[in-house]
Amino acid sequence: MAPAISTALLAIAVLDTVTERSSPAPAGVRNVDPATTATSQR
Repeated sequence: MAPAISTALLAIAVLDTVTERSSPAPAGVRNVDPATTATSQR
C-alpha cells in the first residue's frame, strides 16, 4: 500500500508543478484540494 500511495503523491506533485507553470495561482489552489481529499480518504 505504501509504495502505491507514495507513487500517487509523486504524480500529484508533478502535476501540481506542471499546472502551476502553465497557470499561476488558481491551478495551485485547485490542485491542493484533490490531493488533500485523496490523502484523507486513504
